[in-house]
Amino acid sequence: MSQHNYLNVEIQNLKPWEIFDFFEGPRFYSCKNQTGQIYLVHWVDDINDCDVWLYSKVSFERYCALKNNKIDIRSCFEKPEEGFSYLVTVASTNEFNTDLIKSEDYDPEWLPDEGEFLEYDIPSTTLPQKVVNIQEAAVANYRQVLDLAFSKSHQTYEIASDALGKILTKLQNYLYSSACPSDIDIRKVPEHIKDENTLMVSGFFASSFGVRLQSKNSDLFSDSSQNQNLHKFMDLLTATEESNRVLKEVKGYNLLSRARYKAVLQELVAAGVSVKAEWSDPYGNFRASIIPFHQIKEALRQLEEGESSDTQTIKHKDIRLVGVDIENDFFAVVKNDGELLKGKLDKSLESYQFNVPSIVNATIEETCKVNPVTDKEKWSYKLIEIEQSSLNK
Repeated sequence: MSQHNYLNVEIQNLKPWEIFDFFEGPRFYSCKNQTGQIYLVHWVDDINDCDVWLYSKVSFERYCALKNNKIDIRSCFEKPEEGFSYLVTVASTNEFNTDLIKSEDYDPEWLPDEGEFLEYDIPSTTLPQKVVNIQEAAVANYRQVLDLAFSKSHQTYEIASDALGKILTKLQNYLYSSACPSDIDIRKVPEHIKDENTLMVSGFFASSFGVRLQSKNSDLFSDSSQNQNLHKFMDLLTATEESNRVLKEVKGYNLLSRARYKAVLQELVAAGVSVKAEWSDPYGNFRASIIPFHQIKEALRQLEEGESSDTQTIKHKDIRLVGVDIENDFFAVVKNDGELLKGKLDKSLESYQFNVPSIVNATIEETCKVNPVTDKEKWSYKLIEIEQSSLNK
């Protein structure tokens, strides 16, 4: 493909982004190509029944400077960062021609006067707009992408640094635990699962206070564990939008995930923010969820009042009973994997004749709660049923 044909294809495939001047159609606006490169486009003249346009590539930094009135319109075109711009002539038949042009060859009448800035409603934020939307970013990078926007009733474009850090930490911890199977009794997430489900902060954007997160590793398979994990996370957010569904939804998660999701909601309530979440993967899947603050608060209330959100009952077969103290309401067992569990006795077992040590089948109620200060989980156990194992016979 010749350079001329390449330029024509490039210009044809540009997507409009923001319009700055409109008169019987856009006269000054911005476009992006498929890789996120920004072009400024300015109508300059009507010559021989043809519209003549000036296209100039700009960096994201210069684009933000233009929108924040740090640089005037004329300077963006007269001092192109590439050293040249593109002169595009469009005929009434929609046929067009693209040529390179240096700034010294411009007609002085093409551009606004020096010192003329955008007449544009500048948002009161220093955060950039999204250069690439979430679906384009996911496809381009072969990575999972999660955009989170936090907003308050005031100070829309600001969030306390400690609040943001706590929210992201709690969210990451939740995603680690939710990646583990729901049918296993887990207290510590394996390192390989953490590595597979780590999210990296890759940017900020002006949508209230927006944070873009991307998967640490490329995702080459549509059925990967991380893909399924983030899809499940969006399901849970959707249930949280309807707070009366959230308690039912979390019952399908392992206990550690339930406790950690509750901790995520606690941080959001403490920060006083609403949340908008968007997720996309490299295969075209897209999900979005918007949860206002009052809904987050109600969902948290339901999880705090519902025992099933932080409690589960596990039946253990052929484990060792190694200690019982009825007066002090104490028991201790060793699981088949060697883990020692210690806790309290249910009142129904006060008259039970324990045989220590012995092999037993035991039903144990487990409770997991996240300490809001230390971010550590506290596990507690109650022995509610017990019988001698056939291995004792």
